[in-house]
Amino acid sequence: MARPGLIDHTKFKRLVFILKEPVPHVWGYLECIWLVGYSHGNPHLGDEIDVELAAQFPGEPGKLCQALVKCGFINRIADGKYEIHDLLDNAPDYVRKRATRRLQKESEDAASAERRTMAKSDCLQHSTEQNKIPPTPLRGDDEEINAGPGRRGEDTDRSGPCTPDGLPAEPSPTEFLEAWNAVADFSRCLQLTGKRERRFSQRARDPEWVKNWRVALKKASESPFCRGKNRNGWRATVDWFLRPLTVTKIQEGALARDGERIAKLGAEAADRASRLKAQRAQAEADKARAAGKETWQKLQEKT
Repeated sequence: MARPGLIDHTKFKRLVFILKEPVPHVWGYLECIWLVGYSHGNPHLGDEIDVELAAQFPGEPGKLCQALVKCGFINRIADGKYEIHDLLDNAPDYVRKRATRRLQKESEDAASAERRTMAKSDCLQHSTEQNKIPPTPLRGDDEEINAGPGRRGEDTDRSGPCTPDGLPAEPSPTEFLEAWNAVADFSRCLQLTGKRERRFSQRARDPEWVKNWRVALKKASESPFCRGKNRNGWRATVDWFLRPLTVTKIQEGALARDGERIAKLGAEAADRASRLKAQRAQAEADKARAAGKETWQKLQEKT
């Protein structure tokens, strides 16, 4: 939204003069452009056509864009693109927060892409090592003769099966549901449809998720919190497990912290119950003593 002093600003007066349009029209063009920037928390507009589409300008193509650049309301950047001049410096707080969230998401996406690249590299190396022909063992060494690749105390399959291009093999929906429904205390899931199907497809394309989902599922199945041992009786659901960060948080020990918190809450609840029971017993004893004293006084009065 424009500041109250905009109408008297030299830049605005120059823009009105160049466009030769009424003040309300020019004001409206600027408001439309700023609204687009506010809605995304991003000053980037696009090319010349995008600028005039954002402003909803009905006039000669290119006229408004050139005037905005000349008056300093937008800046020309690389590749013929434009952005709003000092948008975040003059925007409301909610727009700055929105921009901060956008930048954080872009950073997380970049980190996720880097993790996928590293996972692909690790899996390629792992597949190469598995495909190597083991050396011929010495005659008489039964242990070496009977031991194949991965049978000498080494965990050679840490990331699960790999596809020919070196990526972790994606689980099928049936495979995932069978593993999920095998945990008796979880909320059952009969079918992956709609939103669940889309979430599963997104997770199944992430090599890190594919690599760790079975381990995370096992940890969740061993967690009392996920099996309903919590204040609200909540049980783990497929929708919760398929959230973008659930498997990562489980790997980082979030369920262990939940278990400690539940144990602490249970101890506090037991302590409160014990104190309440003692208070009730004391109240009943005081009431009995008061009743006995009153009865004794009445007998004394009669005699």
